[in-house]
Amino acid sequence: DFASPLRIGSSITIANVFLPDILHAFSASFATPVSVGVDTARHNTERLLANEIDAALIEGAVTDSRLVARPFSSFTIAAVCAPSYPGPRSVSPTALMRETLLLREKGSSVRELFDSAMMLHGLVAKPAWTSVDSQALVAAAKSGLGVSILPEVLIERELAAGELKRVHIRGMQLKNINYTVYHKD
Repeated sequence: DFASPLRIGSSITIANVFLPDILHAFSASFATPVSVGVDTARHNTERLLANEIDAALIEGAVTDSRLVARPFSSFTIAAVCAPSYPGPRSVSPTALMRETLLLREKGSSVRELFDSAMMLHGLVAKPAWTSVDSQALVAAAKSGLGVSILPEVLIERELAAGELKRVHIRGMQLKNINYTVYHKD
């Protein structure tokens, strides 16, 4: 028998943290082949609407009324820096904007969440670094180049090893919700 593959798009953090376990569980119950593409939430949404993929695992809110989104997990977003970084370990949102910021690119769910939270305080981030690769930001933060905003699930090892330290943003907690998304038709 030939089965058409299930075409899945996944956001980067979900692909790094959740997708392997999800696919192992799926393949234990179904013989359907799976094709995966890892991209930003925005691109995965565009691919869903163009019928290039059947479902997407996306971080952050989905606002297009043509799509159905069901939450399946969440993770905390943390501000982190190297232990040697000279900045304070507890800052107001305004003070955080004066730090050297190492951020994901515009359009990524982590960046959208961070920018929205800052906007509520009338602030706009002007990052020294932007990257589509979270691991590049981890390396930059570990080397003491600035403060990065990253999913805690991606930096648990570095935090446990003392290679990164949390920077508490007073009055703010950032959490991203993950969704399974598909076209309503």
